Amino acid sequence: MARSLPRPWAAFVVAVALLGLVSGWSTWNDSRRRAAREATLPEAIRLAGEGSYVAAFDLAQSARRLIPSEPALLRLLSDVSRQVSFETVPQGARVSYKEYSDPDGPWRELGATPVRDAQIPRGFFRWRIEAPGYAPVDLAASALPSRLALHRPADVPGDMVYVPAGVFMPPMGMLGRLPPQNLPEYWIDRFEVTNGQFGKFVEAGGYRNPDYWKYPFERNGGRLTWDEAVKGFVDSTGRPGPSTWEAGACAPGKQEFPVSGVSWYEAAAYAEFARKRLPTYYQWHRAAGAAFANYIVPLANLDAGSLAAVGAHPAISPAGAYDMAGNVREWTLTERSGQRFILGGAWNDPPHAFPWPAWRSPWDRSPGNGIRTVRYARELTAEMDAPLQQQIRDPNRQEPAADERFEAFRRMYARKVAALDPRIESADDSSPLWTRQIVSYATGMPQQRMSAMLVLPKNGRRPLQTVVYYPGARALSSPNLEAMSLDQARAHEFLIKSGRAMVFPAFWGMYERRTGLEPLQHGRTAVTQWVHDLGATLDYLAQRPEFDGGRIAYLGESTGARMGTILLPLEERIRVAVLLDGGVPYTPRAPEADELNFAPRVRIPTLMVNGRYDPLWPPDMAQEPLFRLLGPPEKDKKWVLVDAGAGVLLRRGQVAQAVLDWLDRYLGPAK
Repeated sequence: MARSLPRPWAAFVVAVALLGLVSGWSTWNDSRRRAAREATLPEAIRLAGEGSYVAAFDLAQSARRLIPSEPALLRLLSDVSRQVSFETVPQGARVSYKEYSDPDGPWRELGATPVRDAQIPRGFFRWRIEAPGYAPVDLAASALPSRLALHRPADVPGDMVYVPAGVFMPPMGMLGRLPPQNLPEYWIDRFEVTNGQFGKFVEAGGYRNPDYWKYPFERNGGRLTWDEAVKGFVDSTGRPGPSTWEAGACAPGKQEFPVSGVSWYEAAAYAEFARKRLPTYYQWHRAAGAAFANYIVPLANLDAGSLAAVGAHPAISPAGAYDMAGNVREWTLTERSGQRFILGGAWNDPPHAFPWPAWRSPWDRSPGNGIRTVRYARELTAEMDAPLQQQIRDPNRQEPAADERFEAFRRMYARKVAALDPRIESADDSSPLWTRQIVSYATGMPQQRMSAMLVLPKNGRRPLQTVVYYPGARALSSPNLEAMSLDQARAHEFLIKSGRAMVFPAFWGMYERRTGLEPLQHGRTAVTQWVHDLGATLDYLAQRPEFDGGRIAYLGESTGARMGTILLPLEERIRVAVLLDGGVPYTPRAPEADELNFAPRVRIPTLMVNGRYDPLWPPDMAQEPLFRLLGPPEKDKKWVLVDAGAGVLLRRGQVAQAVLDWLDRYLGPAK
């Protein structure tokens, strides 16, 4: 019979065992925390640097459970996530989301509304909102609007999606900056009008009933009667119908494909038959979400071999409509100089056709022309239905100013060097990567003093190569140089990590020096200010031994890329240039402030990086003309296209590699 241990010894054994368990648990937990710091967190930072915010967010969240107070982790979470709050009417709807680019991926449950301060990754997502007794809602957005109304199924007109009322400004593009418009609520077709739907119009005598044809038939300055006009609206066999049909019907098996080969007049007549309307330019753009082209276009039927059935491609718009990018172009109600806008691009159009404004004769019956309709509670106002008549130019057909005239422009902007009266206003050494300073100095212009933020890498050998940064148009409305420049420093952290300094000047019109100046409406006064600002900034750098005055680069982003084409020929101390998201403008401007006249005089090595889906500066109409105009020898200029829209830093890994390689090539590797 086994004898039990005396009580003191039993207690001792238990204590030793517990101590071993605690020690083992502590060792195991320490190893997990070490792995979070040394493996998980660095991998999350790497993914964030590549723009993979969702994957970085997931890793950061797993690390947060082990190292919740780690400073690098907290900085990463602020970069890759955001807090969202929203509610639905009624409350209690279930909300879920998934990555837009992964339509077959799993849904992430966010919970029931109202949602308060939920943390989600940065990015563009598919959202689903479901509530018993209400029609489900599918949307695409970075985050949901603060308030979303749900509808009973009986209140949804057909297979349409709801677009709430609100002020909307279409993205800038070839038409320049259009005025905002206060749009009432409306519904828009979830899918393009199909052959089967259009067939009902034909079967109902749509081509024989003048009541559906509400608009006058105008051609070559004259007006046709209804009988004269409809004679031309026939298929390949001479029967009434779209140009792509045969014998009065679509091809077998194509009932669920979008109707194509229709004129604007036929599209408007079908809309009348369906008791709907064609969307205006503004309505179409608000539902389409052209600003998110870099997410939408890769999943759309563009630059493809054939037409597809409606909804076959997973490219959903912010409003929840399919195929607004590609498949067929969609006629709109809006007129331009006797023609009508037709938007979204067709299956055989290039990728940038989705956000790009296009217009055609209302008689055009090309195979790519299709229909999408809207319904709204009241008739359009005159303002909503007004033609768009923006004056534009084709940069490919413009000739730059001759040398003699350009020299007159150069003399116009001659700068006198003035006393700087420099000051260091503040300094911050808290970052492990860099030291920040806010400095100020005089520009040489009357009563004009400017600030700049300097970011000096802690790992860089002095004197430092320096990158002078000119921001995009957001700086014209931002009130704070330090806050926005700090965001930009983080976005371009790869430059600082490489051992280079960055300088963020508060150019005239920006931050504390805001003027309300529109970014596309500048002239001699603005350029004169900017020339003096850039010159004074370089004068300031020359007075400080930390900076290498012989190795200075210019980095311009968006507006800054365009301004670079003007400033670089007027400032000889800059050795190399990088232009992100730039292009030649297509709105007229004063010749002495026209990028088209200055670009050929940019003679330093220049790298251009653009998005192939950019709605502001499409490759063929704005990017390629600028690259062609730039003055360096072919071996000293380079144009890189990445899969992005207006914002190439979404592909930060690609951009960082291209930029660092370019600076290493022409300034030498930073030490």
